[in-house]
Amino acid sequence: MEVTFHGGDCIRLRGRDSVVVVDPPGPASAIRNRPDLVVRTTGKLDPARLAATDGDVPEICGAGEFEIGGVIVYGIPLGDAAAMCIEVDGVRVLASGHPSRQLTEEELDRIGHVDVLVVPVSGKSFTATSAARLSSAVEPAVVVPVAFSVVDGDGFEPIDHFAREVGLPEGWTPQAKLAMSGTTPGEDTRPVVLEARPL
Repeated sequence: MEVTFHGGDCIRLRGRDSVVVVDPPGPASAIRNRPDLVVRTTGKLDPARLAATDGDVPEICGAGEFEIGGVIVYGIPLGDAAAMCIEVDGVRVLASGHPSRQLTEEELDRIGHVDVLVVPVSGKSFTATSAARLSSAVEPAVVVPVAFSVVDGDGFEPIDHFAREVGLPEGWTPQAKLAMSGTTPGEDTRPVVLEARPL
C-alpha cells in the first residue's frame, strides 16, 4: 500500500485493488484521478453517498464500521469530527482529523494496532506538540504529518516545529511517497514527512 500527500489534510492510499482519498479539499467529483472511495474526518454520513451509484464515488464519514470494495473503515466520534481507521491491503491507517482533544485509553483500545498515523500539525485546534503527544499515545509504526505549510500564505504553520518535536535529524528531506506492506508491533515510531503533490 502506498501513501501520498496532497496538501492540507488530504492523503491518498493506493492499494492493490483500491484507491482511497482521505479529506480531499472539495467534492469527490473534482479529484483528477478518480478514487474508489473517499473518507472524511468531518461531516455526517449520508447513506445516499455511501451507496453511490451512476459513477459517483462512495463517501464515508462519522462513527461506524464499514466495508466497501475490500476496504475496511472504522470511525470513532470526537466531537464534531471523527478519527477514521482505514485498512487497505492489511495496513491500518488512522486519520485523526482535527480532534479537539487527545484520544482516551478506551478509544485507543478500540482502535488497536496502527501502522500509519496521519495527524495534523497545525490549524484549527491541533499543534505540532499535540500531534507529537497523539503519536506517543497511539504508538504507530509510522507517523505522517499533514496540515503544514507547503506554500507561503496557505494558513498553516511550517513543519519545522513538528520535526523538532519528533526528533527528525538535521538535513532531513521530504519523501515523494510512503510504501507500506505491514509492520511488526513493537517497533519504534518513525516520522515520515511527504512532499505535497497535486491531487
